[in-house]
Amino acid sequence: MKNKNRILFLVVLLFVVIAAVLIYTKRYGTIREELKDFAIQDSAAVDKIFLADKTGKSVTITRSAQGWLVNDSFPARQEAVNTILYTMLRLQVKNPVAKAACANVIKNMAAQGTKVEIYVKGELNKTYYVGGATQDQLGTFMLIENSSTPFVMFLPGLNGYLTTRYFTDIRQWKTRSIFKYTPDEIASVQVVYVDSAEQSFHLNCTTHELSQAGPIKHITPTLHVDSLALRAYLTGFTNIQYELVVNGMKPEKRDSILHSQPLCFMQVIDKKGTKTDLVFYGMAINERSLSFADDKGNFKYDPDRMFGYLNNQDFLVVQHFVFDKLLRRFSDFASVSASDKKAS
Repeated sequence: MKNKNRILFLVVLLFVVIAAVLIYTKRYGTIREELKDFAIQDSAAVDKIFLADKTGKSVTITRSAQGWLVNDSFPARQEAVNTILYTMLRLQVKNPVAKAACANVIKNMAAQGTKVEIYVKGELNKTYYVGGATQDQLGTFMLIENSSTPFVMFLPGLNGYLTTRYFTDIRQWKTRSIFKYTPDEIASVQVVYVDSAEQSFHLNCTTHELSQAGPIKHITPTLHVDSLALRAYLTGFTNIQYELVVNGMKPEKRDSILHSQPLCFMQVIDKKGTKTDLVFYGMAINERSLSFADDKGNFKYDPDRMFGYLNNQDFLVVQHFVFDKLLRRFSDFASVSASDKKAS
């Protein structure tokens, strides 16, 4: 009796498996494999990625001998490149979109989707469209070019959707580095303070000459900065990054900042002649402020962050923690020079 029950159980189980296979085949088997082949095989072989959205924005990320470039002009932010390559490599199909919902998903993708072109060894390898998130926010609608069957895609281990990884904002692709110099690559540094002009300085890094800069009443003779002190200062320019680009602020706020009194001006010229200009403005206390007063109890500006206006083009949010080591004062170098002179 037991053997008969066991045989009956195995027969039923077999039918269940066969039914499941038939259902799966009926549901998925009619879809050609190339229409659901989103993932790339080798991220190291990808040498160009083109992204374009429906608002007219587009960006091209290209691998070069100098690293990844944005529109062949600017170094790309490596963590962003790593993220999109990892996504393209590990991308998996969760399920095709139900037939009843296909038309609506495709319509939304046509209005708001992002086109993605992936090139391998100079040849176009894949083209697909990235849409929005599923209702549970755990899947992303995608469609292979020339297909009428969109799929819900996911990334194993990620509890979220993928749309935000395929962005077209050039500013978010560009590296956040402002300065990335070795001490030997810098020709000169000038810092001019608005509220304490006597502390403004110009530093000739080739001759080690220090002089005051800006509209000052008493000109101090040019001093010589010790090579160790100079190198210690210039080492601070090795990896200086901003926190955010804020070019999208309202025009009235932008004008208000530009018409306010700057904290200071900085100009760095490298030995190739490339000039970088930064104007620093105080940032009012706001909801993002980590603290609401400095160590002297002043409440006028955020003690942790300030605005930086880069090369008369980009408004940035920068951190005092990052930049204060560069915004030295004339007396800092002069005192070192004086002590060196006594020692000699």
